[in-house]
Amino acid sequence: MSEDLFLAGLAERLLEHGAPPLERTAVVLPSRRSAARLRQWLGNKAGRAIWSPELFTMDRFLARTVSRKLL
Repeated sequence: MSEDLFLAGLAERLLEHGAPPLERTAVVLPSRRSAARLRQWLGNKAGRAIWSPELFTMDRFLARTVSRKLL
């Protein structure tokens, strides 16, 4: 339940903040389940179609960051 409260609050902040645009924002979360729930919260709170931020798990974010630095 506390995870849902956190994700709901995060969705609200992301939608209210507005800069940079969501499609240019990356969010790192502990699990794919958290990412899926955040997507749901964003959709519910926006009430319309939106571009979602890029959502990463910690391991996927690190793998992407390291691979970019090695190239």
